[in-house]
Amino acid sequence: TRSNGTRRFSSDRQMIELDEELCIGSGECVLVAPDAFRLGSTDPTVTILPAAATTALELLTDAVMNCPTGALQLIEGESPE
Repeated sequence: TRSNGTRRFSSDRQMIELDEELCIGSGECVLVAPDAFRLGSTDPTVTILPAAATTALELLTDAVMNCPTGALQLIEGESPE
């Protein structure tokens, strides 16, 4: 889902939030978890892919930790939606 410059992806395991205003498109998340994130070809913004639902939590955590601007957030537990 998307609202106010924030993209959200929810599954029964976690919710990932991407603040588009903070994202500079460094691609660090894509390097760590390529099945969960994709870098746009025409704009430097990251997309959260549906495969994030089955990506190992450790990889998602590493992707969030490696984001140089803190644009990614990972909330573990049940999806709020």
